[in-house]
Amino acid sequence: MRNHRRAQTHLVTIIGSLVMALVISACAAPEVQNASRSQAQNNMSPAGIPTDQELRALVKTFAEDVGPDGRAPWLKLQPYPRPELIRSLQRLQTRVSEHDLQRYETAFTLANLDEEYQKNVSILTSALTAGPKPDENADTVTVMLGRLIERGDTALLKVLFASVSSADGDLAEALSDVFAVDLRANPKAFLAQLNNESSATRTNVYRHIKEGSLAMDEIKTLKGQLISLSHDKSVSRTANEMLASPLFR
Repeated sequence: MRNHRRAQTHLVTIIGSLVMALVISACAAPEVQNASRSQAQNNMSPAGIPTDQELRALVKTFAEDVGPDGRAPWLKLQPYPRPELIRSLQRLQTRVSEHDLQRYETAFTLANLDEEYQKNVSILTSALTAGPKPDENADTVTVMLGRLIERGDTALLKVLFASVSSADGDLAEALSDVFAVDLRANPKAFLAQLNNESSATRTNVYRHIKEGSLAMDEIKTLKGQLISLSHDKSVSRTANEMLASPLFR
């Protein structure tokens, strides 16, 4: 009888231990889940913004690729909540050195988002103007500035015009292509900005345009537009000078 009671007591103790273990496990489960969730959240930005690595890849492709390849990442950025996207981009921007290409690419993306536009444009133009000579990313930045000019900021042409006299190599090639594209896109706006430059600068710009990427049919179309603009007093001087340049003679 005594042994039977001892067995019952032992059984009760075992059951009690099992119940206590289950209770402790149930209480700990939410904490484990929360810890796992917290670890996952640390690997991505808030509010569904992509991780810094993913965002960096989108910014790089958007800033460096022209056409559909560059358009695709831009469209991917649009659905993200703007405040969180801006903060993530600004965080990327502050993590790199002053002349790092990533800083310029992020500034270009922020400028296209119209976020602190002048500040970010100043970051871009510093690649051409901050030192005694353009930095190593000046050619890539020149193409970005050309895209902002196409977007409507024609005043940026002045920064590019100021670089023509000393440009060579990749920078000279980038300037030639950007001038050709921007002249083709908006001849009058291009001539209006060029009209305020010195004779030497204007001559250098005409030379760069000749070395640009204009096709024969584009040159023919532009010549007709220049003839028309040569009768517009606001741009007649530059229109006539360009018509007299080797490309259009």
